[in-house]
Amino acid sequence: MKIAAFAAVAISLAAAIPTGGGSLTLLAAGLGTSAATATAIAAGFSAAVSIGAGLLAKKPSAGSGSQTNWSADPNASIPILFGRSGVAGDISYRKGSGDGDKNKYETINTVLSLGPVASIDALFCDRKAVPFTGTNASGPPFSERLWMDKQLGACPEAGILNTGVGNKPGWTSAHKMSGLAADQVTMLYDAKGKNTFTTEPQMLRVGHWILAYDPREDSTYPGGLGPQRVGDQTTWQWSNNPYVVGLTWALGWFQNGKRRAGVGLRPGQIDIGSFVEAANIADLNGWTMGGRVTTGDDKWEVLKAILQAGGGEPIRDGAILSCLIQAPRVSIATIGAGDLIGKASVPRSRPRKERINGVIPKYRSEEHFWEEVSGTVARIDPFVAQDGGTRTQEVAYQLVQVETGQDASQPTQLAGYDVELSRERMPIQLPLKLRWIGYRAGDCISCGISELGLTDVQLIIIKRSLDPASGAVTLTVRTEDPTKHARVFALTGSVPPVTTFSRPDLPSEYALEMLGDGSVVDGQVPLA
Repeated sequence: MKIAAFAAVAISLAAAIPTGGGSLTLLAAGLGTSAATATAIAAGFSAAVSIGAGLLAKKPSAGSGSQTNWSADPNASIPILFGRSGVAGDISYRKGSGDGDKNKYETINTVLSLGPVASIDALFCDRKAVPFTGTNASGPPFSERLWMDKQLGACPEAGILNTGVGNKPGWTSAHKMSGLAADQVTMLYDAKGKNTFTTEPQMLRVGHWILAYDPREDSTYPGGLGPQRVGDQTTWQWSNNPYVVGLTWALGWFQNGKRRAGVGLRPGQIDIGSFVEAANIADLNGWTMGGRVTTGDDKWEVLKAILQAGGGEPIRDGAILSCLIQAPRVSIATIGAGDLIGKASVPRSRPRKERINGVIPKYRSEEHFWEEVSGTVARIDPFVAQDGGTRTQEVAYQLVQVETGQDASQPTQLAGYDVELSRERMPIQLPLKLRWIGYRAGDCISCGISELGLTDVQLIIIKRSLDPASGAVTLTVRTEDPTKHARVFALTGSVPPVTTFSRPDLPSEYALEMLGDGSVVDGQVPLA
């Protein structure tokens, strides 16, 4: 009788979701609550139906535009930069000025990221680092030819960007760029002069970007220690941990009381403990993340891309957001033959087209000036023999980076886990007694039912549902091979070689000039 009553409520909830209105009013009356509460309950049940759907979904697709191309799009969304990374940025202002109508100065404002950020560390022009003294580039070839002012994205900013060179038409004290990490660059052009620009150099900024909330640095969070507070963004700090950044993406970044980026969930809507556990494992493995997304990107896809960098996936468990990371797990319960109350569905193996034995990881490399590169294949040799040959795919890890001095272990290990996951048996559906309703997506359990071919097998729950007629709790699970972790961490990979590119420096004194007869001095021509 209790099962039937519970099932009736569940059916009413499901029916109310698409229709709203009168259906929700009837549901509210039946539950003895308000229509608003009924709406929230219905939405939570709807999310619960798709628990763990991300584990079976395609790889994330986030990040619009090119991170390393200087772009000018007046309708561009706000970029958000994570971790430490290189970015060209989005042009928001570009004007010439000076020397009458000759416009000897060009000034360009570039938006780099939503702020505040930790630091803007360096500017590269044509892949060469440019040192500065104040706003003036120091040393050849850019001294007295290039000036830069920058801001970290405080809200509000104290003043406007101003290199102090050129009169910048239309740029006034009313044109603050509060809340945005940005810079202003002024370049000198003079056809009659020496040591001046003739074309814009390719520019790239490297920095430690947007701040994030880490519960482990919050003394008010159980087990935390530090000054950070979830509701006070001024206490947040820089992080490149995928799960710290992922948690902050779920919380969102706010300015002037309005959400500017991220999802905007309340802390109570997030299983913060799962993110803390995963953050500790990511630190132990040395897994980090960085790169660019925008406010125009799909929020769920961005979250998937962030956690993908840490070997994990987001999970929607009812109205609660949780996450799962690839790591050795301990089984917390065992399913026996007496727990089954219906016909189980157990595939003998994954379809051949889904089984692979090698993945070529695609990631961003600092040595290649933050461009995406394809690494060496992560191959699980025992599977090659099983398949009778190599079966390889390329997988993009959009927010995975290899910085200068690092090896390619992280993208190689993530690729190895994707190979292993392609071999797991899924989806397995097990109709069980009502006591199994308390187990959640992401839990590791065991099965000892030889008739199903699941003798002493570990399983990861990816979905749960209730049959109101029989009271059966159906767990959708996948197998989990505990031996895979040793295979994955035995893999090695390398960053591909760098193709050299450089433009010659201008001489400190412009002594190499064309002679009147068209010949050159010392076999060289003047450099623009």
